Amino acid sequence: MRFYRKFFIRPSIIGAVCIMALLFVASYAVAQDRIKILDGGTVEGSIISEDENYILIRRKSGDIQQIKRDMIEHVDRGPAFNEEFQKRWQSLPERDANAAFELGLWCEDRGHTEEAQKCFEKTISIDPDHAIAREKLGHLFYEGKWYTNPEDYYKACGYVKFKDTWVSREDKEKLEQGLVKLPDGTWVSRESLKESEKPSPTAAPSPNPVRKPAEKKKWQRQVRDDAFYEDFSGSVPWEQRYKLETPKKHYILETNVSMPHAKRYADMLDKIYERYCKVFGEPSSSRKCVVWIHKDQQEFMTMHRTGAGGFYGGGRVVTYHGKFGTTGSTQTILFHECTHQFHDMVAGIRKVPIWIAEGLASFFECSEIDEKGNIHVGIVNGDRLDIVQQGVKSGNFIQLSQLIVTPQSRFRGEHYAYAWTLIYFLVYTSKHNQAVFNRYWTDVACGTGDDPRSTKFLKVIGIPIEKLQECWKEWVLILDRKDLPEDVEAKSKKFFEEWKQKKDASPQPPDK
Repeated sequence: MRFYRKFFIRPSIIGAVCIMALLFVASYAVAQDRIKILDGGTVEGSIISEDENYILIRRKSGDIQQIKRDMIEHVDRGPAFNEEFQKRWQSLPERDANAAFELGLWCEDRGHTEEAQKCFEKTISIDPDHAIAREKLGHLFYEGKWYTNPEDYYKACGYVKFKDTWVSREDKEKLEQGLVKLPDGTWVSRESLKESEKPSPTAAPSPNPVRKPAEKKKWQRQVRDDAFYEDFSGSVPWEQRYKLETPKKHYILETNVSMPHAKRYADMLDKIYERYCKVFGEPSSSRKCVVWIHKDQQEFMTMHRTGAGGFYGGGRVVTYHGKFGTTGSTQTILFHECTHQFHDMVAGIRKVPIWIAEGLASFFECSEIDEKGNIHVGIVNGDRLDIVQQGVKSGNFIQLSQLIVTPQSRFRGEHYAYAWTLIYFLVYTSKHNQAVFNRYWTDVACGTGDDPRSTKFLKVIGIPIEKLQECWKEWVLILDRKDLPEDVEAKSKKFFEEWKQKKDASPQPPDK
């Protein structure tokens, strides 16, 4: 999963970018990529960079053109890849597993999964314990053994089939009793779940005056520590990187930043992991999460050839030490991409629509750690909020009915923002909407997933999505990028009460 395609280039990396551009020019002579545009036109040349929003191509004239993905009908990468792949494949050292693996990543980055798989197969034929190559091939690890067949893996773990899903024997018994598992791991009956969604009766006033508790002091949002993110001292070459386990043993961190920096990142990772556990439940796998943090942007770009600030792929999160835009940082990227990684471990990220996966990651990305070491989630994502508010005010916004059916291939930066606001809306406006989200998450993440039309979501919200959108549009305009979670809760509660009075049509609980 990609994140923050736009970033500031520091003067220190301009030289590296120029060198990369020269390499692209040198390789252009054999490249024959062709991009077909929706309006019927065709652009030919050499693709030199791409992300989820744009493809950068050097045309035959030598000019570089940037093309938006939503304007592209088809990309034909031409025969140049096959020639280059055969050349690299034939020159691979006979017993070098890492060289075969790196060639596989090179193929994967260019969208050639068949050749990538061939490389990963060669990798494990040389080194049977190459964990990342195994994960790329879909192999699963349990108690010292790799399983190539998922069914054999689940049986080894003691899981049994319930309908189309593998679950623990204990969970199967509860599911057969008609119970529902909530995201926090607790089991409830469907009846009690419906009861919990009903508004509680107003309590009778107490005859004795009660002293109001002292007002809780609000925590202050943290300012990005620019001094930390601009400090590159003590770093080492990637070949000499550290490989350490985080203090609470949740992650394996590989990095070549200084050791004090590495320890700070290790603490960040442990804190966000424990918050994930509270939200999603403990993962069933004992496999450690793997994170790579490069010492700077230059090294990251050179090794991974991506315009992203970071990504999750092959079972690991990869990013670099530094700042992103006016507010982002390595912490922002870690919290976004590690959400995908954890989500994949507990539920399987491919089970849910892309809007849920990216909306949740955008929800967690702006989490903050205060001066006492406490982590705060649910903070307003100011950059995302600005995008949506501008769209709603202008009337040129993504319809929610369109958002939830947008495929991953057309999911752009602005879709991230709208997906975040939809999840934020469900979580903060009312207990009913929280229950809607919990039920949908339970159905799709812990069950068989949803179809491309998000049919399950449309069913579980219990009202036409156009009606939900009416409320969402007005709600999103009351938010401020400086709001703390408690501010959002108070605003949302007041807004939703006024909305129900104004419309006299509060949403009914979804059908059983």
